[in-house]
Amino acid sequence: MRSPLITTVCAFLLMGLLATDVHAQTRKKGKTDFALLIPYLYGERIEFEGGAAADIESDPGIGFGFAYYFSEQLAGRFDLVWNSTGFSAERVLDDGSGTVEVVGGRLDAFNLVFGGDYYLTRSKVAPFVNANLGWTLVNTNIPSGPPIPGCWWDPWWGYVCGSVRPTHGDTSFFYGAGLGLRADLSRNLFGRLGYYQTWLDLDHARGTPTLNTTRFEFGVLY
Repeated sequence: MRSPLITTVCAFLLMGLLATDVHAQTRKKGKTDFALLIPYLYGERIEFEGGAAADIESDPGIGFGFAYYFSEQLAGRFDLVWNSTGFSAERVLDDGSGTVEVVGGRLDAFNLVFGGDYYLTRSKVAPFVNANLGWTLVNTNIPSGPPIPGCWWDPWWGYVCGSVRPTHGDTSFFYGAGLGLRADLSRNLFGRLGYYQTWLDLDHARGTPTLNTTRFEFGVLY
């Protein structure tokens, strides 16, 4: 788990050292930026009512971020983030036997994030704090019923027929906070490294599940 984080930190520190004129920041009111996001999700165990539980594995993801600067230090942002993460889960059969089944596979999570960043300084290498909220759409890829046959028009293959198997999934609200460091590498290019904590509003979960992510960004300011 530590290796990706150490590698990312070293890469970011190197970019900071390569940045010239650390006092000449490029963030201005009315500016926007676009960034490629590489989040690294740390493993977590989530427990549910009735004795069920899920162990989420550590895994990287990918995403895109957009920001608009209301001032030199305040920016609103909108992010789209996708993760495909391995997991194993325990479910208790509701037949009075107390039998526990273990299932596993890979779940897909698509996150729609709204938030804001506040930079603590106006310099070219600047620490920041973040607050965010949004929704996550999770597909466990665990079948929830038999395959459903059907036919449809495909943009590449024309009229095709086949079957689609329904799977268990859910949409959940979340909120979170983070902190990190940004380095402006040139007038238009920048890198950011942040650590984020997210609290999930999951149905039937015990307490409020928490997920932790380290995220590296490389973007263009215009």
